[in-house]
Amino acid sequence: MKKNYTFAATTILIALLIMLSGCTIRISDKLYSTKPNKTTVTLNARQKEILREKDLPTDYDELTYTQKKAIVSMEEMLQYADEKYNDTFCYEGYVAKGPLEKEHMYAYPKGKSHLVFTITKTEDGFEDNYMTKAVHDDLITYLVELFEPINNGSKTRLFIDNIGRVDLEEIPTDYSEFDGNITFNLTLMVDGATCTEEQIIELQNRVANTLIEHKLYGRIQFVLLEEGYYEELKSYTYTQFLGNQNYTYRERIYLSSEGIKIY
Repeated sequence: MKKNYTFAATTILIALLIMLSGCTIRISDKLYSTKPNKTTVTLNARQKEILREKDLPTDYDELTYTQKKAIVSMEEMLQYADEKYNDTFCYEGYVAKGPLEKEHMYAYPKGKSHLVFTITKTEDGFEDNYMTKAVHDDLITYLVELFEPINNGSKTRLFIDNIGRVDLEEIPTDYSEFDGNITFNLTLMVDGATCTEEQIIELQNRVANTLIEHKLYGRIQFVLLEEGYYEELKSYTYTQFLGNQNYTYRERIYLSSEGIKIY
């Protein structure tokens, strides 16, 4: 009886081994083939492109352990962004986990290399700051629309220094969706040829009240430029005009649900 029991168990084990040998499992865009004591990975086109950029082998088995771990992790992070934002994202850079930082990578949507953002691997999955980059231009457009009726003909330029929090999953088609769902730091520069110090103080109050009305909070600074500087303003060089010699008035305020504070 014991002999028959042993024979049956052996037969079942052999059958299972036959079924498992050569079995393939597809996980997302990566194909894993499981064989006795070996797992091979077929890299997809995006992973191979990243490796070619780094002059590394595009055959998974030719990579070092660290390189294998990194290229798989990068694809997982990029697929996370693909699915979250219904777009295709590309590699820009990668940083492995270290003593003082989490594993993360830099990416951008295909065809929009200027929108580089960060994807970070966390204990619970992934997180990113894509929306803080993606909404920048639309937020500027919205703010210009809000301020235009209240600037009394003064020439003004808006520059977003930083976008802190965005509680939106996609760029809004209705800009009013920004209300209450975003925080930012803003610099508003005014042409000294079209505005006096008294007028910019009035403008400052109107702008602050408008932003609070729309629940748009953050740090805002107002700068009244000396005449002749306004036409030189560029989005990538405007900070050089924040020296004392370039303006006649500069005020910084902080807006929150509690009101206005000077800082």
